[in-house]
Amino acid sequence: MFKKITWLFIVPIVVLALAPIPTPTPVAAVENPDYWPTAGWRTSTPEAQGMDSAELTALVNFLADPSMYTDSLIVIRHGYIVAEAYFAPVTMEDQHHLYSASKSFTSALIGIAIDKGYISGVDANMLELYGNPAVENMDDLKSSMTLADVLKMSSGLQCDSLLVGPINGDGVYATEDWVQAALNLPMQYAPGTEFHYCNPNTTLLAGLINQTTGMSALDFANEYLFGPLGIENAAWTADSKGVNFGASELQLTPRDMAKFGFLYLHGGEWDGQQIVPADFVYDSTHTQMVDAFPGFDYGYQWWMLPALNMYYAIGLSGQYIWVMPDKDLIFVQTAGVTDATRIAHQVAPMIGRFAQMTASDEALPEDTTKQAELAAAIEAVSEPMPQSVMTILPASLTPIRDQVYNLLSPKLLEGLPLIRLAEGQPNTWYDVSALAFNFDAAAVEAVLTLTFADGTTAEIPIGLDGRYIRSENRLGVIAAQGAWLNDQTFRLYLKWVGDRIEYRMDFTFAQELLEIVRFQIDEGVATAILGMMAPPAQ
Repeated sequence: MFKKITWLFIVPIVVLALAPIPTPTPVAAVENPDYWPTAGWRTSTPEAQGMDSAELTALVNFLADPSMYTDSLIVIRHGYIVAEAYFAPVTMEDQHHLYSASKSFTSALIGIAIDKGYISGVDANMLELYGNPAVENMDDLKSSMTLADVLKMSSGLQCDSLLVGPINGDGVYATEDWVQAALNLPMQYAPGTEFHYCNPNTTLLAGLINQTTGMSALDFANEYLFGPLGIENAAWTADSKGVNFGASELQLTPRDMAKFGFLYLHGGEWDGQQIVPADFVYDSTHTQMVDAFPGFDYGYQWWMLPALNMYYAIGLSGQYIWVMPDKDLIFVQTAGVTDATRIAHQVAPMIGRFAQMTASDEALPEDTTKQAELAAAIEAVSEPMPQSVMTILPASLTPIRDQVYNLLSPKLLEGLPLIRLAEGQPNTWYDVSALAFNFDAAAVEAVLTLTFADGTTAEIPIGLDGRYIRSENRLGVIAAQGAWLNDQTFRLYLKWVGDRIEYRMDFTFAQELLEIVRFQIDEGVATAILGMMAPPAQ
């Protein structure tokens, strides 16, 4: 149900080849800012905050490459946004699924619960915190598991979400009770001795909030974390018992993600209030497991790159909160990049840029020319110009206008995270039984009409000038663009706004037969689906 993180952890090697890495030095405490962005972020020119507009323009242009599938970028220096870009069709107001970057938020909730006395401390026994429930595969190893073991991904549970196979732990989420299923997992090694990246570990942390506070992780966060930071309308998937997923599925805007990074940059303090205990923030963002992967250390649900004095929250397909305390810098990014290529193609070059980016202690001379170029680059990705593409329905295909094609497989949209279904919705919610196209060259627009298995329909407008058109239906907020590749094949890009999921679909019309080659971009997987022209109505 959940996608594996097939990382190739070669970033340190690649980065060393890309850029000189400074010798690590002790991270200095970041001074309190001259304002707190509770009610909103303030902006500044890069130069006023000791940064170079030209370098930020280069970063925006790098991420604008179509192969990056970037949704947003925010750069914050000394508490001011110095660059902010939203890549069409995404806007500032859109929430984004954080995927595994959610883990760092779940960790913070544990720190808050400890501070408020709901949990005795990280050395507490995990099963005792859960009231010593009846669990399967009980043994001495499981009975010795502590909260700290779970926080640092060394629980000992037989689960590694980086592996494709029987021990990846994803079966936990096919159950009605995620906590019980996670606690039932067999043990693989002594707790605290080995690092294994395991999503159910973090779900156990989220469930612990329910167990000890009587509140869900989302409700607890709204009161004690999101509320003080001015974060509103957060969403988080939960199971039938009201336990939020914890390891993934949190939804926030990029600006709200940045607030969380800013909180940790300042040791868990926010506007005179200690939100997350300072010692817990320190332990979370400093090494608990050395070389969890080569060159990367792990804290309490945060990753570290010691070579750059950097820690970060990271999520599938390009969701990041990068924090560089010694430069007083935060980078936030959301994306839908193919995960198989993300590390070498996206992350390594970005880290190389971070290592070389100017971050002066003093303001730099203002450069209006460079600043104008940065503004133009940001505008170009947020409001792309119309493109000259093949928009007119080929004359030979006039008969397909509004023609219904019955699909031989209902899995046109297979791969959508079904866990986001609302309560009571069947797993066939996304099944598509038929489709039809209508093309309007004058409006430079087409409409795709989907008929679902339950007989309902949804119309999705498609931009035919290289720009996405947004719409909302039972599938959520969708953006679509397309063009004719030749006189038989129409290519459609179908993007879920605020998510990593985007399909590229090639529809080839051959008399009564419709062949669809669906390529799921974030996974890099292609599937063929056939349709047949529906017979005329009697």
